[in-house]
Amino acid sequence: MTGRIVREAAFQGVGCINAESSMRTLEFFPVHVTPAFPSSSYGCQLQKEIAMTPRMTDHFKRIGGAFQGLVTFETELLKGPLEHSLLHLVKLRASQINGCAFCIQIHAADALKNGETHLRLHMVAGWHDSTLFTPRERAALAWTEALTLVAETHAPDDVWEEVSTVFDKDEVAFLTFAIGAINLWNRTQIAFRAMHSLELPVERAHAA
Repeated sequence: MTGRIVREAAFQGVGCINAESSMRTLEFFPVHVTPAFPSSSYGCQLQKEIAMTPRMTDHFKRIGGAFQGLVTFETELLKGPLEHSLLHLVKLRASQINGCAFCIQIHAADALKNGETHLRLHMVAGWHDSTLFTPRERAALAWTEALTLVAETHAPDDVWEEVSTVFDKDEVAFLTFAIGAINLWNRTQIAFRAMHSLELPVERAHAA
């Protein structure tokens, strides 16, 4: 995540997506919610009340200077050669794969503030079958998926060749570290159940 995490750290009341089977339910603390789901083919109504309990709310404070080091790392990545619009897509895709609600909201919001469209953000999960993304973005998203699922993919040569074709060596280095960084943020925010904001900014008006 970006340096914005400093501001969000105070908002760690803490919640995320509970992934159980194919069910995705938003959990909030300290609110009790009763999500309603349509009846399944088995005729059961899947409803249950969930009480969100934070696991830790001061985790950034507890790691002291290490947290500032992470923020500095993110700040330096933003100074690199990669366009910020591409980094937003990369961070959003990794967060979708990992199921980190906190990071999904942050990076969708940051992307919208940076001029991204709602349609492209919705299509990030289906970028393989969308014409909305440039060759650079497609290569970056493929590399993001390969590294986020590295235990399964082992960063295959064909994806490496694709990303190396459209990015120079410096860009590939920055991109790879950016992907590693968002995966770290995803894991810590999921582990501690970091609560996401309930709003997104309005999409900027684009000239016709």
